[in-house]
Amino acid sequence: MLDLKIAIDDPQSMSQDGSSILRSLQNKSLPMVDLVVRESIQNSLDATKKGEQYTEVNFLVENFNTDALAKEFQGIEEKLQTKYKEKNYFLSITDKNTSGLTGRIDAHSTQEIADSNFYKLVFGIGKNQENEGAGGSWGLGKTSYFRIGVGLVIYYTRVELSPGQYEERLIGSLIEDNKKSDRLLQQSERGIAWWGAKGHNDYIFPITDSSRIKEILNIFGLGQYKDNETGTTIVIPYLSNSFIKKEYSEDSKEKNCHWLNSITSEIQMAIQRWYFPRINNNTYHLHFKQSKLFCLINGEPLIDRNLEHTFKILQRIYNSALLGNATDDSIVVKPIFLKSKGAEDKKESIGHIAFREVSREDAEMLPPNNCQSPLAYLGNFDSKAIEEHNSKFLGYCRKPGMIVEYDFDNNWLPSGVIQKEDTMLFSLFVPNSNVKLDTRYYQSYKTVENYLRSVENADHANWLDENGLTFIKRTKKNVTEVIKEYFQVNESSTIGSATSRLSKMLGNAILPPTGFGNKSSVEKEKNTKQTRQSSPKASISVENVNIINEDTVEVQVSGRIPKNKKCSVKILVETQESRLDKEKWQQDFASIDFPFEITSVENVEGSFTEVDDFSILNGELILKCSDDDKTFKLLLRVKKNTNQYAPLIVVNS
Repeated sequence: MLDLKIAIDDPQSMSQDGSSILRSLQNKSLPMVDLVVRESIQNSLDATKKGEQYTEVNFLVENFNTDALAKEFQGIEEKLQTKYKEKNYFLSITDKNTSGLTGRIDAHSTQEIADSNFYKLVFGIGKNQENEGAGGSWGLGKTSYFRIGVGLVIYYTRVELSPGQYEERLIGSLIEDNKKSDRLLQQSERGIAWWGAKGHNDYIFPITDSSRIKEILNIFGLGQYKDNETGTTIVIPYLSNSFIKKEYSEDSKEKNCHWLNSITSEIQMAIQRWYFPRINNNTYHLHFKQSKLFCLINGEPLIDRNLEHTFKILQRIYNSALLGNATDDSIVVKPIFLKSKGAEDKKESIGHIAFREVSREDAEMLPPNNCQSPLAYLGNFDSKAIEEHNSKFLGYCRKPGMIVEYDFDNNWLPSGVIQKEDTMLFSLFVPNSNVKLDTRYYQSYKTVENYLRSVENADHANWLDENGLTFIKRTKKNVTEVIKEYFQVNESSTIGSATSRLSKMLGNAILPPTGFGNKSSVEKEKNTKQTRQSSPKASISVENVNIINEDTVEVQVSGRIPKNKKCSVKILVETQESRLDKEKWQQDFASIDFPFEITSVENVEGSFTEVDDFSILNGELILKCSDDDKTFKLLLRVKKNTNQYAPLIVVNS
């Protein structure tokens, strides 16, 4: 039997009791399954050993012998035996390729406690994670573990004390509502206790005897870490019925969602919902040089190939935002800048927004696939929104790769329907984590990641600006404006569909996704729309983009110019505020070279056959005026000196 230590009840110690701790993270907007999944995987990712390709997290829901376990808990064994006479269920969460709960188990000083992950998880509430790119705080999120059963949690870990020397540790913990009359530990006024091995001065320590640990793990059919393995296993016994099986009304949308019929399927869906950016994602791995996430649920692997289709789409959108360029033609990517009080280098974006329209067919909602609405997979069961399939949402996340929140309420997006009828708008904002912030305003935060981490709620469910700073507020505003501008139709503009095609094509050609290799060219099908010969305006379309080298591309364009019109072809740059030509750019950014320049032109076919039919002046292509309408097909050579901006090609008449 494990020794019991009851937390002392000292009214002058300002210590929390079980009731207040369990209320400290009352996130009522998320299901309990989601809270447990978010917290447990985040802790495992934070503990991943440097250089590991994968972080493995194994979720297991099974039954166990309640009588055998009850005999291990001094002081509550009779209560457990009376209340749970038959088999009950437990949830275990086991990670591998992680360091385990390192640090001293007998920490006394403030520094020893700060350096002990074991102490902070088992005994601490709200102790900050100090690792670069970590998910947040120890302790507050773990209260979800105590809320899905009777309040008991068992921590088992194996750590490397020194090269080749390992130690296993196991300890039990209880946090229960001390105000309830039917609580397990009646003799505790605070509702907090631990079980392990008693030491000097009434200290409680984990048991470290491997054979003794094996006896306890055998109750659950769990194995021990072996050889050079390190990691942590969390066991939550006596799961509540409300956690294992939920009841829904017959006419509810939830009733038709297959993953809500079993706890293991619900866990699998929650993992996808919040961690699709990191699930077996090679782009993430290569970009951040951090591990990919590999999960198993009752032994079944969850990898990128068996993600629900909605999350496959979202992973491609995430990769596009992470890299700053679209990974396929359906996705639009825009940089987000803060003109003031933002990046130290004003030319650097603080992140990217990536989005795409998704029809029912795109979402595989039609036969033969018959998938549920993307909203349902995201945990939004609004019947009207699901039926109309015309809503929009934005998700955002930091470096750890967990979606912080899905915004369905237009806090980040323009109000009203902006996308095509019968399509949804999927959008993700991904910050440029390593961009340095202006030290005049962010003395305590070196990078974008540092600031966002500091303003993330304890349950990782929101970003709220620090008092006096408006980084998040202005980022939201700029994201809204960028998306709104994209969907606005300006009839007087000379920029047509061909310009957005060029932006996508050049983005794909110049900025190939990390880890997928450089492509020699990007071929696109020709524009099949017929040019209106009666139009008084010039027109242009992009036929092909070909990479020459890292700073030069060839762009083949075709189009027409009306008679008696002198026309010019030029490249615009899309910035946060507007689209700028070279002249306007030089007015606004006198010390910075214009990002793109047409350096040469060659006739392919059409009416421009003479040498003086076209010329290049100050980076623009000038087309000679003619008495008749003329068509052209030209090969432009374009030089670029930065990857920060999206190019747009236009013809003016």
